[in-house]
Amino acid sequence: MTNNLVNHTIAIRAATPNLEIEDQKGRLHQYRWKNDVPLNGKVDALGVNYIEYSLINEKGKRTFYNTWVTDLEVTQSNIVALAQAGRCRWKIENECFNTLKNQGYYIEHNYGHGKKHLSFNMYLLTLLAFEFHQIFELTDGVYQALSKEIWVKALYVGKAKRSGQSNNSWLLGRINGYDD
Repeated sequence: MTNNLVNHTIAIRAATPNLEIEDQKGRLHQYRWKNDVPLNGKVDALGVNYIEYSLINEKGKRTFYNTWVTDLEVTQSNIVALAQAGRCRWKIENECFNTLKNQGYYIEHNYGHGKKHLSFNMYLLTLLAFEFHQIFELTDGVYQALSKEIWVKALYVGKAKRSGQSNNSWLLGRINGYDD
């Protein structure tokens, strides 16, 4: 099976249309595509359209590589736009998952533990909270102002603590809503 897959991959690469474009910075953008590639090894496999993109820097080193499949027909006239859309989608997904993991949502936690469906429900509630926060960040002016204010104050408190200021209770009181 592995040999057939390798042979199939080599055959696709040999018969794959390609396009190379050098940008103003001297980087080379390499595009390859193939339409109606079987999604798996079955006879009645769904056909997908394959895109491969590489970015080669001015020193000849490949700095980015990715592949995508799509149901849109890929041609020389749309390959650049499709690859750019694929990169944008990858960037959005990567930033989203990074936020879910590192910005207080703790989504990297293993949600496979728990009684019956409790863990999965917690996972869904976390995603729902994240979606609401995204909507509020885009549409709610009060949320945006409060979010900015809280981050500014949190950064200031962090700097005060790191600088060794021991008497910053006045600042903490202001953050908690108590003014002198």
